[in-house]
This record gives sequence, C-alpha cells and structure tokens, in this order.
Amino acid sequence: MVDGPWLGAPSPWPRSILELVLRATFGESQTVTGAEFIRRLRRLARKRGVAFDMDTRRGRGSHRIVYFGARRTTVKDLKEEIGKGLLRQMCNDLEIEPSGLT
Repeated sequence: MVDGPWLGAPSPWPRSILELVLRATFGESQTVTGAEFIRRLRRLARKRGVAFDMDTRRGRGSHRIVYFGARRTTVKDLKEEIGKGLLRQMCNDLEIEPSGLT
C-alpha cells in the first residue's frame, strides 16, 4: 500500500489502475485457472473476430502456447490458478486489457 498524507498510515487505495481493473474483473479472492483464462480468451477472440489457436506440441509438460491474432503467450498448467502478476504479464503479451476477459 502507498503511504497516505496522514501520519504515514497506509492508504486503502490500490497502487495502480490495472490493479483496480484486475480486482473488479476477477474479484478480491477469485482467481482464474489456466483453463478458464483460455475459455475467456477464446470468447474474446470470437467477439473481436481475431484468430485464436492453442499449440500443445510446443509447450513443455503442462504448458501451452496460445496465439491471439499475431501475438502469443505461454499458459501454465491448465488446472492451476494463475496469480495476478502472471495474468497481467500474459495480458500484456497479448496486448489486451484484463477487463476485456469478462
């Protein structure tokens, strides 16, 4: 948390707009799994008319390479939860806003 203007107390406000968007999209405690991320991404691709593909041969172990138009990212284990930081990075790789995945 960022220090507030009063006696060095921590501020209840989020650090960034992106953090606020992530919390609004996925909730405070709700997390998204790799499979849920792919489902939402597939739905977004259909809505935008963008090509979507998932290459299971190139990913190692449980990892998958996901193509969204000309961009690509790696999705970890489909059954495991994705942390906020990794979710943000994957959205940046695909040049989409996390709020667009709802």
